[in-house]
This record gives sequence, C-alpha cells and structure tokens, in this order.
Amino acid sequence: VLKEESTACPFSQEGPITALIENLLDSASSPILTALVKFALYLYHEEKFKATATLLDKILQQNLAADFPYDPLILTLVAAYSYHRAEDSNQAAKLYKKCAKMLKKLESSERDAEVDLFLGIVHRELGELERAEMFFQSCMANIKDIEGSLQEASLYQEFGKIAEKRKEYDKASEYFTRH
Repeated sequence: VLKEESTACPFSQEGPITALIENLLDSASSPILTALVKFALYLYHEEKFKATATLLDKILQQNLAADFPYDPLILTLVAAYSYHRAEDSNQAAKLYKKCAKMLKKLESSERDAEVDLFLGIVHRELGELERAEMFFQSCMANIKDIEGSLQEASLYQEFGKIAEKRKEYDKASEYFTRH
C-alpha cells in the first residue's frame, strides 16, 4: 500500500522539526541562520515551496547581522516567489510589497523591474487586474533595451493574460502574437 505524500508544510504545524527550527532560531547566531538559509534554498531546489517560504519568512523575522552573507531583499523575494508557487497569493503579495518598500531605498531600476513583474503576477493571480497592469507597465518602463528582448515577450504574455481574464479575446490574441 502506497502512502500519499503530504503537501502540508512541516514548519507550519507543531512537531519535532518545528521545535528544532524554533530552538535554532532562538539562538539566532549567524552560522546557524546561514545554515538554515542553505537548507531553505535546498528545499526550494527540491520544489518544496511552502516549506521554503515558511522557513525563510521565519529567518527574515530575526535580527540579521549587517555582515550576514545573504541579502535580505533576495531572501524576501525567494520567500515571496515560493509562497506564490505554493499558491498562497496573499502571503506572496505581502512579501512582494515588503520588497517594493525595500527597493525604494535602493537606486536599481533593474531590481525594480523584477519586483514589478512579480507584483504584477501576484495581483493578476489575485484578480486585481488594474493593479497588475500598472505593475507590468512600470516594469516595461524600467527595463533598458527592452525592444525585441525576452522580457518584452514575457510582458506581452502577461498583458495577454490580463486581456483574456477580461474576456477581451481579440486584444489578448494581439498581445500573444506581438513578439
């Protein structure tokens, strides 16, 4: 008899692994947090998105030292994307918004474009089509040398998906065949 594989996140329920993670996080030493990040990235590569997102979210709630070897912005993006892949759009949206606030402190339009793309996808998933369209337009405006690029094709696909959700099939077809 084969057992069904559980899709529940082992860190979101009480149990021995949760207790271990909580104890490790309580110590909050940089080597332990670094090891936990590496474990979360391993989980990500194994496509355990809910576990990845939950663990990274808990790590990011710690006071990370200034010399911590991982960029908190990148970890937040990975956590947000993992929530998105785990079909938890509400948690993903919260973290993407946190990323947007973090980005406002930086001067990198390329990173802004990536976050705008992710925010657009999340808002499209949530059915907030106007906001999604706004983020995709912002993304398109922030990418240098976009004409003829893969990013341009991806954005037209996203605009097509929005038009399709609005039942504007001619417009969707135009976007899908544009590039």
